[in-house]
Amino acid sequence: MAMTSQSLVARSGGVISAGRNAVIANRRFALRIQPGGCVAGGMSNRQTPGEPRAIGFDGETDSNDSTSRTRPEIVFGDLLDQSVDVIVNPWNRNFIPWWLLLPQGVSGAIKRRAGLAPFRELGRTGPLPLGHARLTGAGRLPFRGIVHVAGINMFWRASPESVCDCVKNAMKLVDEHAFTSVAFPLIGAGSGGMNEERSLAAMMRGFESCSSKAAVLVVRWSR
Repeated sequence: MAMTSQSLVARSGGVISAGRNAVIANRRFALRIQPGGCVAGGMSNRQTPGEPRAIGFDGETDSNDSTSRTRPEIVFGDLLDQSVDVIVNPWNRNFIPWWLLLPQGVSGAIKRRAGLAPFRELGRTGPLPLGHARLTGAGRLPFRGIVHVAGINMFWRASPESVCDCVKNAMKLVDEHAFTSVAFPLIGAGSGGMNEERSLAAMMRGFESCSSKAAVLVVRWSR
């Protein structure tokens, strides 16, 4: 279990009370952060996004108003099995031709199931700045698109800043294209050199600056 800012108090009925910035992960539960600072748990490893858990806003807002922030649902499972409009692919800066790379982890799974079309399309767009995002088709996958983010630098390392920027830029694309739901993997973990808890903390920082109406999942890999 990991958390930030506030301590957690376990209560009966599978509900945990937490501060507004808490991040929680437990392999027995699929946890979702809800408005009001509560985290509800369930026994399923897969969750289907329901109503949006964030309230969008126009114009100025009080920076202390936590209801304006995007609140992701943290689940365990397979990113490619989620019922969402788009998924996020943790990629690189695209300065190396995609066909010279052997995608691993999430990218490898996407390549095997989506085919080469999304990677060919991405390759035609040129270099991708660190922390930025681009949208392509989903190939053979049943999504409306794939958002590719450059979470790692030229030395194949991610940082909290690059991960945070990836989240913010990916969410901008989600909103620009009016997608209603999106699923993220842990960006920068694994081949990016970050452990899962550090990656998740950096992602949550990115979500805190977003105010999207889309339902958001962060999927931690679990068989």
